[in-house]
Amino acid sequence: FGFPDLSAVAEIVETSADEGVLRRVEGLISELHVLTSSDEARHPFRAEWLAKAAGLEDSTVFDRSRSLADAWSAVSLMAGISPAVIAERVAQRLGLEVGDLGTRRRSALRLVPEALMIAGRVVPLSEDSVTITVATADPTSLAMELELERLTGRRPVFVVVPPSELESALALIVEVAAPSEGSQ
Repeated sequence: FGFPDLSAVAEIVETSADEGVLRRVEGLISELHVLTSSDEARHPFRAEWLAKAAGLEDSTVFDRSRSLADAWSAVSLMAGISPAVIAERVAQRLGLEVGDLGTRRRSALRLVPEALMIAGRVVPLSEDSVTITVATADPTSLAMELELERLTGRRPVFVVVPPSELESALALIVEVAAPSEGSQ
């Protein structure tokens, strides 16, 4: 994960003010939680960052959440705010931006395999020679960050979008990418 050992991670957390590094450490912790979980049903999706961004101190919502979309819905209901407002607050908390799914460029879509877009619930928006900007509802996913970097050769830059908007965009992308039934 790019860290020499756990004491190095602890030292970084204690001394760093760099939100990118802190987001990466949070992603590492989430990834370690997944790796040590033997039964996914017993260990629901953990995203305290989502509850904190929405202004909730109680994270018991995650005892009922089995997926990222469930967590977003539960947090939205508990906080009494829309997913769009949660996206703004998550972006602000993590030092990111809110994504605009209307700005997707075909060149970015070509870099990320459709299967990864669907499995990871990410929508590529733009790219340059160094970075690829992707919309996601989970900007703390270290696994997705590493996979995107490996497949594209570019450093991923996450922007935050609610899961429902991602689902709509992915449905359009998959529909556009799928050949029509009448064509051969």
